Amino acid sequence: RVYCAPPVYKDDSQQNEIVPPRMTHEGVEIVRVATWGDHRGSVAQRGLFAISFMLSVLLAVLRDRRDLSGIMVTTNPPFIGLVAVFAKWVLNIPYAVIVYDVYPDIAVRLDVFKSGSAVVRLWEQITRLIFRQAKGLIVIGRDMEKIVRAKLRDQSQRIVLIPNWSDERKIRPIPRQFNAFAELHYPSGHFVVQYSGRMGRTHNIEPLIEAAALLQDEPVMIQLIGDGAKREKLVELVAQKGLKNVQFLPYQPFEELDLVLTAPDMAMVCLGNEFTGLSVPSKTYGMMAAGRPILAFLAADSEIALTVTENECGVVLPAPTGEQVAALIRQLLADPLRLQQMSDNGYQAFLKHYSLSSAVIRYERLMRELFDGTAAIPAERTLSGHTQR
Repeated sequence: RVYCAPPVYKDDSQQNEIVPPRMTHEGVEIVRVATWGDHRGSVAQRGLFAISFMLSVLLAVLRDRRDLSGIMVTTNPPFIGLVAVFAKWVLNIPYAVIVYDVYPDIAVRLDVFKSGSAVVRLWEQITRLIFRQAKGLIVIGRDMEKIVRAKLRDQSQRIVLIPNWSDERKIRPIPRQFNAFAELHYPSGHFVVQYSGRMGRTHNIEPLIEAAALLQDEPVMIQLIGDGAKREKLVELVAQKGLKNVQFLPYQPFEELDLVLTAPDMAMVCLGNEFTGLSVPSKTYGMMAAGRPILAFLAADSEIALTVTENECGVVLPAPTGEQVAALIRQLLADPLRLQQMSDNGYQAFLKHYSLSSAVIRYERLMRELFDGTAAIPAERTLSGHTQR
C-alpha cells in the first residue's frame, strides 16, 4: 500500500481530470490523502502542503494500523519520517527510511538557512531522531552512506546501499537513424551533448556553455532539456555570448523518454562538489539504459563518478573548465570507437546492477528481512526478459 498526495500536473489541461482517492495498480493499493497548499508555490504554500500531507498520512496510518507490518518512508518531504517514529513508539510498527536527500545539510549549502541557526539545529535533531529510530536505512550512494553514518549514535545500525534504477522495459538503446526525436531536433552530422533534467542551483552546467563558446565553428551542438532555477540564467548567458550551437527545450513527454535519452552522442550529468553525498543524480541510470556515454561534472569520490569510472562508461571531470570540456569533446569526435565502447560498457553494467528488476529484488529481500523476519524471495524475477537471480 502506498500513501501519497493527489497528482500535480504541469499541463493545465489535466487539472480537471478525476483521480480516485483509492485504486489498485498492478497489485499495489494507492491511497491519495488530502493536502492543502501547493508544493510548487511560495515557501508558505510549500510548508502548508508538507504539514497537511504529514497529518493526513498520520491519520491514515492510525486508521489502517492493523494492516501494517512495517512502514517505508523517504526523506521527501523532510519531516514525513515523524509519522513513522510515531508509528513505532505508539503503534509498535517498525519502519525503514530511504534517504534520497540529506537534510538540513542541502538547505544550508544552498544558503536557504544559516548554519547553526535555531531552525537548522532543530531540523538536524529531527533528522537524527528519524534515522536513529529506524530499523534500517537505505542509501543510494556510497558517498551518502558516509554522511548518514555520521548522524548515528550506534555505528552498527543497519545501512543498506540500494542504488536507484531505470526501467529496462521503457528505455533501451535506439540507433540514431531510427530516432524520430534526433531527426527532428539535431542538425545532420553534428555531435550532440545533452543535459536533460532539472537545472537547479546544485547543478554546475556552466562549463558546458563555456565549451560551446569554444566549439562554435565545429560540428557540435549542446542541448539542454528541462527547467529549474538556473534555466533563465543559462538562457541569458547563451544570449550574451551569441551562441548558435546551444539548444533549449522544455521537458519532453514521458512517453517519449526513450527517444530523448537515446538521441545524443553523449549525455551529461552534474552536481556541484559541495553537494557530494547529500544527493545522488540518479538520472545517470537512464543514460546507461539508453546506452549513452556519460560526461560527468562530479567529485571523483561521488557515487556516480565511481560508477562511471568503475564501469568505464564515460569521463569524469571533477572541476571542469570550458577548455577541458571542449578539448574532451574534440578528442571524442576523433575517436568513435572509444565512444562506442563506453556506450556498450554502460549498458551492460546497467543490465547487471541498475535495472528496475535488480532494485525490486533488493527491496523485496530487505523488506521481508526487516518486517517479516525472513529474506526468502523467489529465486528468479524478470521484468523484461533480463533474468535476475
